[in-house]
Amino acid sequence: MADLEQAKQDLKRQCLEGGKDQVHRFVMSIRDQLTAEESEELLQWAEGLKRVRVVGQPGLHLVHVDELRGGSGGVPKAERQGVYVHSFKCFNCGVHFMTFSWQAERHNVGNVMCPECGDRERLGHWRVLVNEEKEIGGGGSEIYDLCPYPGSGEPLPDSWKGD
Repeated sequence: MADLEQAKQDLKRQCLEGGKDQVHRFVMSIRDQLTAEESEELLQWAEGLKRVRVVGQPGLHLVHVDELRGGSGGVPKAERQGVYVHSFKCFNCGVHFMTFSWQAERHNVGNVMCPECGDRERLGHWRVLVNEEKEIGGGGSEIYDLCPYPGSGEPLPDSWKGD
């Protein structure tokens, strides 16, 4: 293993292909190439890997929360307008869903897809500004830190648990 950064990229690729249960197996497979501190750092870094959907691209993508915080996948603080909740109702299948955003115009009919049936056109769309802050609750919190939403309790039985 060339270095810790290369190990992170290799681990990210392994997780994308086989799920986050690959983390421990991968670290064990390269443990002789890393120091104990590097192995621990790699395991902690892996906790920040998140599966996300990218607008205009099919399937799920694996990103690290640090990439989002740096603005490469999220909205840079300078461009944030506040915390918006976009509510959608699909008139094809009837499902209701919401997205959270830092910008009023970031999500709309056409660039949002119904999670139930995939429709992008037959959607009702409502929006509310929750607050005008550029962080949630101060202290550097991000919108994705609200998932699961506070008070949601334990994951439901249908939640993905890994392979």
